[in-house]
Order: sequence, then structure tokens, then C-alpha cells
Amino acid sequence: MKKTPMTAQAKDLLIAQAAEHGITVERTSKDFFLLTSGERQRVTPGQIKGFIAQAEELARLEAEERAEALALADELRGQSVEEEAVVEEAEAESVTVEAPQAEPAPAAPVQAAKPSKIVVQWGPPCGGDLSAVAAATSPEGDNPIVHLSWTPATTYRNKQEAAEAGKRLGGGWLASLAQDADGKQFWIVVRVGRDPGQLVLDGEAVRLELLTGQEAEAYRGKVSGARFKSKAQWIAQAV
Repeated sequence: MKKTPMTAQAKDLLIAQAAEHGITVERTSKDFFLLTSGERQRVTPGQIKGFIAQAEELARLEAEERAEALALADELRGQSVEEEAVVEEAEAESVTVEAPQAEPAPAAPVQAAKPSKIVVQWGPPCGGDLSAVAAATSPEGDNPIVHLSWTPATTYRNKQEAAEAGKRLGGGWLASLAQDADGKQFWIVVRVGRDPGQLVLDGEAVRLELLTGQEAEAYRGKVSGARFKSKAQWIAQAV
């Protein structure tokens, strides 16, 4: 059976659907062309529909990952709140003994000021005291990918492995999807060092920096797939 040719309206609709998922397609009167990194490749309508389905599946997986990460962050924050509540309850139950009137009352003990509460916006798994870590409270930390110029000695296959490793470290820590200079992707765990705001990866002090403007676009061009291009582009550099 002969296939019914697509109308111009149907072709334009297919191109618009692809664009919604970060897929750039152009057409002539007869053919479709996929544009990737400056290259122009002829594709069929069926292939374009396949790309759209793949992008939708990646977006669904991304949404699930973000939901799981937020749930884990809520759980960790809940543990911190419970610990703080125990301390406050213990303070409330403490009894102040009045000194005899003939003697001066003892000076009240000086209590350390409680740290101000912070809102952690880092989307991937994280935990511990992150009050001095700028990346942890950045709105752009919600959905990051971290670029590295080297491959760390210790990497993880997925965020679950990275989260478990972070919990074992103790103290403050951040997990993230990362990509090295060769385009290989993996998960890393960056821990908080001894100095306020200091971050450590592979035993070396690093700085997490959000990329913006043309620099961000340049690094966005190094990742493949709409799912990863839509992430906030960060870079870890040795201090």
C-alpha cells in the first residue's frame, strides 16, 4: 500500500514537537535534516519520532531522579530537625538551682549561638553541615552536572552508590553527576573540608563554580542529549 505523503502542516508540526524536546530539525520540500553540533544529517519522520520518544523517556527518568533526590534531602533535613529538637527538649527540661541568698548567684553558663538555618537547594543527594558551601544554597544547584578536567580516582556508577558513600564519609558532602574531559560520565562525592566552605575531591581542595553565558554554552556543547544539556553547567577546579 502506498503511504500517504505528509502535508506541509504535518511536517511543521513534527519539527515543532522535536524543538520542544531540544531537537533541532530543518526541512526542505522533500527531506528532513537533523542539526547536531554544526552537522546536518538527513533523517526520516520515523527517526524524528523516535528521537522525540527517547527525549520524553529521558525527561521522565530525570523527573524521577529529581523526586528521589528531593525525598532524600527532605529525609536528611528531617534528621537534622529531630536532632535539634532533642537538644532543645533537653535544654527545656534542665533545672536551674537557686543559690542561697547569702551567696552571689553563679553566673549563667555561656551557650554557643546556634547556627542560622539555611535552605539547601542542591538537587542531588547531599548531607551534613553545608552552611558555608555556596553551591549548596544556590538555586542553580537544583539540577547540576559538574565538568572535570581529570577523572577522579574514586567514582560511582549512579547516585545511589554516591549517596551511600557520602553517608559513610560523615560531615558535610555533596554528590553530583560529573563528566570528564573525554566525555565520560559518572557520579562523584565532594566533601566539606576543615576550613569553612572548603571542598575536597580525591584528597585535593577544589572549588565548585557555576558556568554562565558563553562559557556555559561552550560546556553545554560537550554533553550529549537534551536531558544533560538542560542541566546547570558547573565546573570543579583545583584551588
